[in-house]
Amino acid sequence: MKCNQCKQEVNVEEWKFCPNCGRSLGDEKLVNFIRKFLLSKRNIAVFVLVILILLGTLAFFIIQSNRKIDEKNQQISKMLEQKSDVKVEAEIAEKVMPITYAGENKKMVTLKVSSPGFGQIKTEIRVDGITNDETQIISLKPESKIYYLSPDITEEGYRNLIDSKKANLFLKVSLVNDDGKESVLLEENREVFFYSRNDIIWAEENGVDNVNYAVRWINKDKEEIKGLVRKAADHIREVGGKSDAMVGMQGDREEMKRQMEAIFLAMAKDYQIRYIMAPFSYDNNTAQKVKPPEEVIRTKSGLCIELSLLMAAALENIGLNPVVVITEDHAWTGIETSPRSDDFIFIETTALEKKPEEAVLIAQQNWKAIKNKGFYKILKINELRAEGYLPIKY
Repeated sequence: MKCNQCKQEVNVEEWKFCPNCGRSLGDEKLVNFIRKFLLSKRNIAVFVLVILILLGTLAFFIIQSNRKIDEKNQQISKMLEQKSDVKVEAEIAEKVMPITYAGENKKMVTLKVSSPGFGQIKTEIRVDGITNDETQIISLKPESKIYYLSPDITEEGYRNLIDSKKANLFLKVSLVNDDGKESVLLEENREVFFYSRNDIIWAEENGVDNVNYAVRWINKDKEEIKGLVRKAADHIREVGGKSDAMVGMQGDREEMKRQMEAIFLAMAKDYQIRYIMAPFSYDNNTAQKVKPPEEVIRTKSGLCIELSLLMAAALENIGLNPVVVITEDHAWTGIETSPRSDDFIFIETTALEKKPEEAVLIAQQNWKAIKNKGFYKILKINELRAEGYLPIKY
């Protein structure tokens, strides 16, 4: 073999360096080894076998990878087919009563969703000028399920419901794909009737009893109620109280009665509130307008239910447990003498022209007359609060 440097013949198996020019013969030795290896049939067979093994292994991994890709594509295709089969039905309330739109009854749209697979839908709902815009993302499973869409009535929307009116409800339900793109499943614009903020149907045609919701008009923290309680404190001694303090349930039975009588005097003397008689019934299915307590103070007049709610608000403000008794055609207020007891002291809030003790006597007689016969319902404010009948915040 010739040296790559001097081109002289040299024995690479014998010499490490070229005897003519002194250059290392490493490259020449490698070439010589490869040539000898290739000239051997046995070595060639081993080399070919190794190459075939490597090619077979590579082919195996390529086939497995393609199979997994195909399976993944089939899964995606199946999921897309399942998503396209998502069914959505919407049942929209025809009428909404703000006073009863709360708790479990807060349902404006009932959405029935049937899905054969996993996925997501997006819901959008609003009532122009009345509610906020509400958007939800709902995760789906292979099942049929009911969802309730209940956008909150805004403060401005609530205050604008002085009278009943119709408003446009917008509803949109979209399927959210894996890439984030949306495809519309349902879109509706529907006119919904809203009762005024002061309307209540005591008993609806379908048998639903809305009486408990009346306590939502009672808000002890309104400034008008605080003012009434402050005026009432000036009348404690006038009704036989031991001090000028409104002590709530810290006093004895007689002291609790005096606080109620003091509120009664403040309503009659300081605010000159008067009972205005008007025909109505608690067992029909037509809406009745009820002025909330603060409005009774501003207008200096009220029906029996309105005066009862005003008295109850003041009693709740000073820490007593008020109750409101409602019959088919009347209402009056009282207090529990101890928490969760059935021992009550009542006062007739429509008898504002009479002395407090007379109003107490009239109410007690009313209670005896209906206690064991006839229709009546007693609203224990403290217990109803615990059940979720909270004051309207506006």
